Amino acid sequence: MADEIITQDNDEPQNPLWDAPTIKAPKPNSTVSPGFQIIAGEYLSAKTDWRIHIMQGDKLVREFKAFGVSVYLDVPYDVIPQGEAFYFKVDYYKWPSWSNWAYSGDLLMAELGDPTILKPVDNEVVTIKTPEVSGIGVAGANIVVKTADHSMVVCQTTVDADGTWRDTLSEYVSSFPVAITASQTVRQLVSGWSNIVNINYLYSDLKAPVILSPLPNAYVRRTEVVVSGNNCAPGATVNLYKAGSGVVLHGTGTVKSDGTWTIIGKDNMYLGPFPLTVQQVFDGKPSGYSDTVNINLIL
Repeated sequence: MADEIITQDNDEPQNPLWDAPTIKAPKPNSTVSPGFQIIAGEYLSAKTDWRIHIMQGDKLVREFKAFGVSVYLDVPYDVIPQGEAFYFKVDYYKWPSWSNWAYSGDLLMAELGDPTILKPVDNEVVTIKTPEVSGIGVAGANIVVKTADHSMVVCQTTVDADGTWRDTLSEYVSSFPVAITASQTVRQLVSGWSNIVNINYLYSDLKAPVILSPLPNAYVRRTEVVVSGNNCAPGATVNLYKAGSGVVLHGTGTVKSDGTWTIIGKDNMYLGPFPLTVQQVFDGKPSGYSDTVNINLIL
């Protein structure tokens, strides 16, 4: 555990009797991510004091102090701005003086770019309810995938060490076309939003439509029958039948992009009690029939 101290850099003369410690991470001339770890050590028989100076040129940006036989320091995410060059130096105290400094070499603080969605590709047609979504990002980052209007989180995951990530989309969005985008977070740094990917759903186990209107037992003029509902595949055809017959077509409609639909009834329905049911057909494949809604047709 290291303690943070903000001060001026006191580059006092070093005692050549004590060798500089060994910096094990990060490697010189590397690009580091916000929140990177400094690891340094020396062959010490007992715990001692350490100093870690984060530098830009001759300027001391931040000093940290630690106590132990080695140093494991998680550098706070906000010490060095994204995209800026810096270095650090480390020394330790061994009575009666401090050791020589060990220098990290030049380092660069990475910018937290936007993640990329690689799969599905834009406008891909998927045939399962919960397709895999995958992409690339910063190792260890938290990925959040949302609908493109940011109204719904559809999956969350973590970027693997190789910079890739994957998860499956929520079934909640599988009944209509959806556009998705992703962002990533490293500690308290949040990226912008990735490319937008439009997904179209087509799967063989079509759901039965749901009739929302008219309500059960409603009285409806025979020439003014309008049946509407949802739970259908965009672009599917919806057909209106008398429940139990499935032969005579009493109206048809096309499902909208949000899964809703409307059917204007034909004038071939008889007066009196009339049980309504609806079936959807997509790519030649029929669904089951909706629950029956009984209405009363009047003049």
